[in-house]
Amino acid sequence: MLENDFLNWLLKKYNEKIAASRKTNCLTVCKYEGDLDIHFEKDNCRTILSKLTYSTEDERHNRQAKHKIPINGNIRNGTATLKQAVKLYIQFRMDRKNGSDNCDFNEETNFSVTDGKIAVKKNSTGKITISMSLQIEEVKR
Repeated sequence: MLENDFLNWLLKKYNEKIAASRKTNCLTVCKYEGDLDIHFEKDNCRTILSKLTYSTEDERHNRQAKHKIPINGNIRNGTATLKQAVKLYIQFRMDRKNGSDNCDFNEETNFSVTDGKIAVKKNSTGKITISMSLQIEEVKR
């Protein structure tokens, strides 16, 4: 599991206490069900999410959880908390995979374009595709 990167990603969205708690939830899942990165690479964590499903019907019939993680307290609530944390980890990994979390600017940052090109293509159905390749550098104030 990419612990530090995940925590930094969480801190952009949540306060320190919540971020640390979600990271700990994911580490707990890793401890009992295996590394989340392996689950992500294998099937985008579908198997582990399935194991972390525990319904009110399951609770009503006092069924055992499908996962191996010990829960102190209410099994349904504990399982749901772990599942939500894993969903956040999936979102984090998807952001990394799609490159949507590459920039980390905490304040306004100015850039100048030093080199680049823009390509515009129109296919046979009329769909227009625009692609850009830019060389940028940060402008220091």
